[in-house]
Amino acid sequence: LHAIVICIDNYDAIKEMGYEMEQYFTKLTREGSSIGIYVIVTASQMNAVRMATMNNFKNKIAGFNYDVNEIKSLVGRGNYTLADIRGRAMVKIGEQTNVLQLYAPVPFENDVDYGNKLLEFVNEIKESLPSEEAPHIPILPEELSEKILYTYQAPSDVISLGLTKTDVLRVGMKKQHSPFLVLGDNGSGKTNILRLVLNQIMGNGTVYVIDSRSRKLNPYQKDTNYIVNLEQLEDFANDLQEEVRARERTLNELTEKGQSYEEIIHNFPPFYVVVDDIDDFCELAGSDLNVVATRIKKSVNYGITYIVTANVNKFKGQDEFTKLLKGVNNGILLSSQGYLTIFPVKTLTSIQKPDACLMLDGNGMDIRVPKVV
Repeated sequence: LHAIVICIDNYDAIKEMGYEMEQYFTKLTREGSSIGIYVIVTASQMNAVRMATMNNFKNKIAGFNYDVNEIKSLVGRGNYTLADIRGRAMVKIGEQTNVLQLYAPVPFENDVDYGNKLLEFVNEIKESLPSEEAPHIPILPEELSEKILYTYQAPSDVISLGLTKTDVLRVGMKKQHSPFLVLGDNGSGKTNILRLVLNQIMGNGTVYVIDSRSRKLNPYQKDTNYIVNLEQLEDFANDLQEEVRARERTLNELTEKGQSYEEIIHNFPPFYVVVDDIDDFCELAGSDLNVVATRIKKSVNYGITYIVTANVNKFKGQDEFTKLLKGVNNGILLSSQGYLTIFPVKTLTSIQKPDACLMLDGNGMDIRVPKVV
């Protein structure tokens, strides 16, 4: 088996992560060495490491400390006194305590020079050992921008929405995750999600935008089929009906030739409908709501992708489209959903910016959402 070496710089951070994490490393340092897992840690003071964990380390090095008792507590009493000399330390190996002189891996003149030369040295080692590189420990950015999000890898068919909080992977929805509900309270970032989606789907198929009364998606009107009045909405409903009929004919023809339904739907060109605020949409449709909603409900079965926002405090419509949205398996929750039971989270569970709960095919995951500028 390959040896596994875990290096932890500043063990104080582990203590801040809570009791369960401390317990984990206590067990790891106790049992790991017997199966080839070795741990090297640094700490700024003795009490940063629990005594139960400290006793698992057989070899200890104590650098200079103004409190002499800190040194004695770590390596024990010895025949030597630690001098205030750069790089001088006390080391305990087994029962023996001796003086140790530490050396820098590279010569340097100042801290900046040290950092640069150390990086060059590491790169030289990597080039001389072209074996498989150990996986890096993922760190979730405190402030996530759209630009930083795209530096993470993801499949080409994914519309990225954020990074998972556990393993820091770029995740999102696909065009078959329709209808996709963006649910949240006032100011929770619903329109921010739509901007993030639109920046990725523009130029990739047909895109309709049905804006809310606040017109927050107005910057996208030149690059999309932008809808803000009833006449435009009626034109959309007619275009949608023609598109569904064309897809229905194609589906029947290809089904007779032996192709599967899923394969045919997947191969249809992208057709996106982005709706900012379902309640404003219902108000805009007025007396035509039932007709439009029925056509929308039917079109979902023919590969039309709907991304719709809804306010948890106003989500009370009874039309076919709203009913469809209340039963979705795909969406993103940006705040507490109140007493709604759409997402698989506890009632009144609080979600704060920039975090969210992403639900795909009924399975939820915690993610961090980028801010779109």
